[in-house]
Amino acid sequence: MKANIDEQRAIAAASHAIGAFLEDLGKSDLAVLTPQEWLAFLTHAYVTVCAEVSKIWENEVPF
Repeated sequence: MKANIDEQRAIAAASHAIGAFLEDLGKSDLAVLTPQEWLAFLTHAYVTVCAEVSKIWENEVPF
């Protein structure tokens, strides 16, 4: 699966916030996350990227 250009821009924009989430956990190695931390990380990453996509599309004409 390949991200489109808007998704790539959203991922780049969200990267800092996603990294900050891991810093707040005090972990940088994904392999050592507990199952609960892993799900929280995935949720945070998904929601953050979706918010960035929404910002990108905010000014787009829907037709």
